[in-house]
Amino acid sequence: MASEEEDVLTGEKRELRVIFLPVHNQKNLTTLLDADPPTRGWLFLGQSDQDEAVVKKLAKKSKIRQRSVRFRVAQEFVLGLIGVEKIISRYKKLKQRHEKAEGVGYFYLDPIAINEERRESVQLTPWIENFVQNERGVVHLVAEYGEGKTTFCYEMAFSWLKQWEEGQRDQGIPLLFFLNECRAGSLEVFITHRLMVDYGIALSLDGFRNLCLDGTFIPYLDAFDQMGQSSNPQAVIQDSHLLSSFSQQQGVVVATCRQGYYDKFLKSLRNNRSREDDNFVSSVLFLKGFENNQIKEALRNHDALLAIVTQPDNQLLLNSVLRKPLTLRVMAQHAETFLRLWTTNKKNNQPIREYDLFDLLFKEWLQGTMEGFLDQQQAIGACRNIVRYASVEGMNVGNLFIPWANSFIGECAARSERDHDEMVEAIRKDFTRLPLLDTSALEEVNPLILFRFNVFLEFLTAKFVINELCEGAADSSFLKSRPLTRETRDLVVEKLDSELHGPVLKKMIDGCQYKHAKDVEYLGGNSLTLILDLVRLPDLPATEREQWKGLLDSLPLDRNILRCVDARTADLTGFDFSASDLRDSDFSFAVLQNVNFAKANLENVLFNEVGGLLTAAFIGDREACDPCWHLAGGTENGIVMVWESHRPRYPRRETPHRQAITALDLAKQANRIHSISRDGSVAEIDVAVPNTIQRYPLGMGSLHTMAISADEQWQAVAGDRPVVMVRKLGRAQWNSIKLNSSAENSQPQPRGMVAHPMITALTFTPDGHNLLAGNKDGEIFRISDWKQNSDVSPWISPLPGAISQLIALAGGMLLAILDGHRPHFINNHGVAVANHRFIDHAMTKACYATKSKEIFWLENKRVMVMAEGSERPRVWLEITEKTDPEILVCSADGRFVAVGGEYLIVWHLGSSGPDEVLRETVRMNCKGLILLDNAGLSPEKKDWFKNRGALA
Repeated sequence: MASEEEDVLTGEKRELRVIFLPVHNQKNLTTLLDADPPTRGWLFLGQSDQDEAVVKKLAKKSKIRQRSVRFRVAQEFVLGLIGVEKIISRYKKLKQRHEKAEGVGYFYLDPIAINEERRESVQLTPWIENFVQNERGVVHLVAEYGEGKTTFCYEMAFSWLKQWEEGQRDQGIPLLFFLNECRAGSLEVFITHRLMVDYGIALSLDGFRNLCLDGTFIPYLDAFDQMGQSSNPQAVIQDSHLLSSFSQQQGVVVATCRQGYYDKFLKSLRNNRSREDDNFVSSVLFLKGFENNQIKEALRNHDALLAIVTQPDNQLLLNSVLRKPLTLRVMAQHAETFLRLWTTNKKNNQPIREYDLFDLLFKEWLQGTMEGFLDQQQAIGACRNIVRYASVEGMNVGNLFIPWANSFIGECAARSERDHDEMVEAIRKDFTRLPLLDTSALEEVNPLILFRFNVFLEFLTAKFVINELCEGAADSSFLKSRPLTRETRDLVVEKLDSELHGPVLKKMIDGCQYKHAKDVEYLGGNSLTLILDLVRLPDLPATEREQWKGLLDSLPLDRNILRCVDARTADLTGFDFSASDLRDSDFSFAVLQNVNFAKANLENVLFNEVGGLLTAAFIGDREACDPCWHLAGGTENGIVMVWESHRPRYPRRETPHRQAITALDLAKQANRIHSISRDGSVAEIDVAVPNTIQRYPLGMGSLHTMAISADEQWQAVAGDRPVVMVRKLGRAQWNSIKLNSSAENSQPQPRGMVAHPMITALTFTPDGHNLLAGNKDGEIFRISDWKQNSDVSPWISPLPGAISQLIALAGGMLLAILDGHRPHFINNHGVAVANHRFIDHAMTKACYATKSKEIFWLENKRVMVMAEGSERPRVWLEITEKTDPEILVCSADGRFVAVGGEYLIVWHLGSSGPDEVLRETVRMNCKGLILLDNAGLSPEKKDWFKNRGALA
């Protein structure tokens, strides 16, 4: 990674090369330092003083001038650079190939200093800014899940937008389409549809083709491998021909896909090449480095640009800065830039009309609230920026809003069969409760626009759709200049039927009144909120109020109605939900955080979010409810899944490791998930902040077990080698404790080989005085001083089987779980005090509920439980699944139990026994599982639960 920087000593311009620490292969790095000219400067970015010492040591060994080597903390820079350890070996060969082969390039990104106060946007290097300008065909962005494909699209597209605004680029606007939502048979039809829905642009297919061919639009097809049925081999061939044909007709296309699908794509092009594919040029941009054979395969099959961009091991900065979404549809932080982009016509340099500006404003509201990119306050802030800019440009702000507001009032009057002026006065009193915009900045604006945000948004949605359907409406002057074709109108109707609840809006067009539940059975959440707001209008006649309340009472409370209810401002006082069976409903618990439950009858109702693992909330009476539970699971492919109660259908995916995760743990005070993996690394994941990962590669083989002390000050990890690595949480320095196993000297081994029993279990004692470790030979080690490097011998005689788990119980008792043998309870003196012969089988995958002091374990497809100090265990529940679970966790109070493996199931202990509240049937092969309790809850949610007595 290079950038030009002036040398303060010589005043000459020199290239600055930036490398992130840690660098595992320091030999190759030293070779690279010596091979480069001595005038080149080096900047090492690290995290601690230890990294700085490594830099100084490297500088002494190398031949370059030490004044050219500097060290800084990594957070001061934004990066997107080549991973040193993967690229150095190929550097010279690729550079030589670039000089010989035309059209193949080797590039890397530049770092820039980031100013947190000004929040400057990330700037990309010139080669990215001109990436598509001279390209033909399809530009593929190839990477695995979570490696930055969509983020790269955002960054590149935003760079083009900024250049186009400044007049530095003649090419048009890049538009992003998420193809994982595509269910259409035609890619063109789908894109035309999304133009209407996402961007508010009504175009025919021919109009869209023309705009692409003349360079106005550049389509971005994100997640092309998820379009339609891409898992079908025949569909892969069809998609390849479709994309090839589409690119030749439309010009340049940018598509992202995963590596496995891209390999199928290449194979289908080779085996099924048609005449139209002869001129098909596909440029490849690999995000993250792949193996050499994959690079060779790409170079062999493509004669266009190849760029390799990999993330460094230090992912904290990359994830926290580069992954901030800069969406093209909603840009609250760049509202002025976005407006100037749309208000400047690059052909005749004339501003757009006021109706177009309001259409942009409406689009900001619609996308920002309905799709969750912005909350209400951010959307209001974006609107204020737009209005402020319009005022500066001399536009009449009142003219922007009044026609739409009057149309909105007209719809109210038409629905209620009341006089227009009477309806205006009836609603005027409600405007000032939750103003949409700051009245001090809009003195000349009709107060009608200051209506409740959700009601205004709902009617704007209806108004927008009505205008699109009614081609000759009196107030559709904006659409008269862009007449709709029959194809586009059919698409809009299809959209209405599927998402915007067409039957209801069609009846609105016909002037039909809502009188029966069947008229609103497809009504969306915003519409239901609208009805609740209308019921509370102060001047609404009693007869009409009763009509609306009767409608609410007759609503079918199923998932069609309750799925997306936004009840943030709703008052459900007096409504009786107890008669409805909501156990199988999809009622979102998160949106009810501000609802008044004081007098609503909610007895024995279970609101169940089926989309996550453990996000259920049980309301047992009118005044209290249980807290929302979060669950984290680690998978075989190194992914940590985090299910949150407020986003159960969209679990977070963190990718801290390259191989299977073997264990997870939680530090509640720091709100961080800790994970270990077979790749020998330890990772920290912030529960509250997505994509914030700190990774520590230890380089000591596969890790199998981990423990965090009760005071959350120390962390211990171990695995294949007879060494326990311990560190203080928050620091990068690890202490090494060697376990001197008796098996190393007693068992004969081949020459040059020493037996190293695998460390399989770790735990800290509750008092924090000792760290206990167990290995595969049944030995237990007690470590009392882990704050420095040391050697430890076995604490007690070996137990009869391999130790799979060590659980520290209250009172100093230790529970040792053995593979194939009954468990052993060991006291502080190392004496097995009981063998518990009443336990019929060997314990597997046990866990301990700290508050209820109960031990849970799996035993022959049964979950057993035994209170500490009791004589016999009891069966908690019978597991009827065909597959055996591999892992078991329980909540601190023992009321929630989850098992993981091929399936993930969660039970809640109710009054009549355990009830299955959640089931995840996705075969993710879970290898680690933890309950996060209340970790990750925002302060607002915690306050809400505390007010209802749910949290201590």
